[in-house]
Amino acid sequence: MTAGKALSRRLTAELIAALAGEQPNVIFGGRLGSCKYYDMDDAIAAALELAEGELG
Repeated sequence: MTAGKALSRRLTAELIAALAGEQPNVIFGGRLGSCKYYDMDDAIAAALELAEGELG
């Protein structure tokens, strides 16, 4: 990965984290919330794990 791409990903992650902090009743998960690529089965597993952690 190039330095420019790494910087872009870091800034995107920081922007998403800042925006998420302004939305107390919204949970950001999946590709958007973690700022990384997921295969569909991994995305579903991560969503279920997040929901279980948040909802009990």
